[in-house]
Amino acid sequence: MLSLNQLDSYAKRYLISWEQKSTVRTQQRSRLDKNSISKIEFKFPIKPYLDYAEIKALTHNQLHPFYMQSLCDMLSGVAHIETDLVADQCTKLANRDLGFELSNSIKQVAITIATDEFYHAYVAREMLDDIEMLSGYIPSEKKKAKARSVPSEPSMNKPELLPRQSPIEYFTLSLPASLHGIASTVWLCILENIVAEDFFVLAKNFQDDNPFSIYNREHLHDEGRHRVFFQKLLEYLWGVITENDRVILGQAIVGYINQFHPRKSLEKQTQLNINLLSKLNLPDSAIQFIAYDVALIQNSIPYYECDSIKPVMTLMEIAGITGHGPTRELFSEKELIKPQLACV
Repeated sequence: MLSLNQLDSYAKRYLISWEQKSTVRTQQRSRLDKNSISKIEFKFPIKPYLDYAEIKALTHNQLHPFYMQSLCDMLSGVAHIETDLVADQCTKLANRDLGFELSNSIKQVAITIATDEFYHAYVAREMLDDIEMLSGYIPSEKKKAKARSVPSEPSMNKPELLPRQSPIEYFTLSLPASLHGIASTVWLCILENIVAEDFFVLAKNFQDDNPFSIYNREHLHDEGRHRVFFQKLLEYLWGVITENDRVILGQAIVGYINQFHPRKSLEKQTQLNINLLSKLNLPDSAIQFIAYDVALIQNSIPYYECDSIKPVMTLMEIAGITGHGPTRELFSEKELIKPQLACV
């Protein structure tokens, strides 16, 4: 377990490193132009399908509209998540009493991370402006908002959907008030460790000078540093709370993973694959075959090996949470860890 002094020492080194390496401090932005937009490839969303002959046969020009729409949606997500969620929670971590002791250096690190995230959002919005002005592509949410602005006949039979519960709301309802600040910090640690490892690898492999590739590498360079800080913060946090609070919080973490990162059924995974593949220039027979075949592969992977689970469970292991008996039993029961880990 990490002590406050050890975390404080790490935070002081982090602040020195941030001055030297943070994108917002050291890098000059490069802007997109028509030529760089025309060359953009964003293959990550179709990674599970890339080995199929039908996908390999698609030309860059055929795939480019998909790349651009996926990129716009990703950049829009960055612009909102980094400010509305991560930076907001980092600000609270620095400025509020959340129920555990932090040094000034640790709080300063939280502020540097919020600064990084606002910068990432700033550049993402700048790129979205460039893309819209030069090529006309806009995020899907912006398209939906425009469609909603057009008056339509009200439907008497359409059910009204209830808003989905947010992670903060989940923890607020699942835990006593004394643990709300701690739980929001745990969620922040998870949020900053949720990027799949192969996305980092993908960014490293793009060594061209396209402004998007540069942005992606710089963004993930900063995120890699954030990820390590939050791993250490969670390790410290888990060590300073009481055993009773660990039991309660462990139960809430398992519930959170099952609710917000659930294993999808074969039918649902197939439909998700169909929805994505339908955006490509493929015959319906190929879409149906690839969607089902990939879903079979995805459902054969153990839950703890799924892309949406692995980063979270790696964090749990690094922070020492999988070493906590009652929580480890719950992880094992829900198939979130390898069976041998349950017998340690």
